Amino acid sequence: MLIQLKPSEESFSKLVFNKFKRLDAILLCEGKTEVEVVKAIIEKLGIDIKIVLGLTDCEGIDMVPSLTGAMALLARISRKLKNLSVLVNAETMDFTDRVKSIIDSLRSKELVVTGLQSLAECNHVFKFQIKTDNRVLPSIIAVNGIKEFKFTKHCIEDHVVKLMLLEDKIGHQEISKYSEAKQVARGDEIVDIIRDASKEHVKSAFNHIVCLLNYLT
Repeated sequence: MLIQLKPSEESFSKLVFNKFKRLDAILLCEGKTEVEVVKAIIEKLGIDIKIVLGLTDCEGIDMVPSLTGAMALLARISRKLKNLSVLVNAETMDFTDRVKSIIDSLRSKELVVTGLQSLAECNHVFKFQIKTDNRVLPSIIAVNGIKEFKFTKHCIEDHVVKLMLLEDKIGHQEISKYSEAKQVARGDEIVDIIRDASKEHVKSAFNHIVCLLNYLT
């Protein structure tokens, strides 16, 4: 079962104490676009979410202004939680450095983080454990971005551009004209692009998200 949570409409503390406590796992996304992409992939591929999975973005969080602050709060308070995962953009960093920046930030909040390793089937996805209050919480970080594209920043839209390329909706020469994937894949078109594409192409373009969802479910 997938439950979408909206921190912009409720205080983050209320979500933690009222709704998060009944979830098996939570997937924190950087923004609303990532949430819509995850939902579209689940629908397109018919992924069966066997656990109670909460899906939310980190925009509009007043009490906890940062992603790692949200993770730290959830790790300490949500006792039933079996997994805490995040979906983030690589931006200007490589995948390993992006993950390391998140791990270092978690450690700065007095959390013990151990066992960091990439999943063998997907080099965009890393698993680790958060230890707090005699408890170990399995966690995953999936990083958006395709380094083969020479964009100045790497984000979820990179994968939409790859999908468009696989679907013959754009060519390499056209892609090379743009400095960012967001200039190619507009936000209001992304869900339709995923819905109209073949399942195999969606799996290929968003392999890291499919890996993450399969690991969770």
